[in-house]
Amino acid sequence: MDNAIGGRTIREYLNMIKMPLLALIGLNILSFLMGLLGYMPGIGFALGPIGWLVSLIIGLVSLVIAGYIGYVAVKTYSGDLLVSMVAGALAGLLSGIVSGVLGVISAGIAMSMGIGMGLGSAIIMSAALVGVIISPIFGAIVGGILALIGGAIAGARSFGTPAAKK
Repeated sequence: MDNAIGGRTIREYLNMIKMPLLALIGLNILSFLMGLLGYMPGIGFALGPIGWLVSLIIGLVSLVIAGYIGYVAVKTYSGDLLVSMVAGALAGLLSGIVSGVLGVISAGIAMSMGIGMGLGSAIIMSAALVGVIISPIFGAIVGGILALIGGAIAGARSFGTPAAKK
């Protein structure tokens, strides 16, 4: 197990986060779709704020899922705080990649609909491309911290000890 972190391989971490990660990706896609409501001709102005509100709620649920990942890493997989943190960081990283790609798609849709002409469209696409880089980094940091908190709530008190192994 030379390539293991916290006594677990990447495959074990992926197994731990499989269902919560699918939920996070599903919520990212739902948030993306809700954001598209604002682009609907005629009614987009009225539906846009509803989409933003739903996206905000989805974001809060995503934070809870990140904590849940840490809780499950400790309770179900007998991990310690390191295992919970790595599981949350990995889920945040992967979810952030999906979120960044959806941001670029959303920016492309906005530009194709004539939102942001000339320099405005360059700014929109630049911001979306920066989001592709920042979303996975921020997702890993926030996911790791929230999963660490979830692991502590689950009762883990050690960080990277031999008790982390199965």
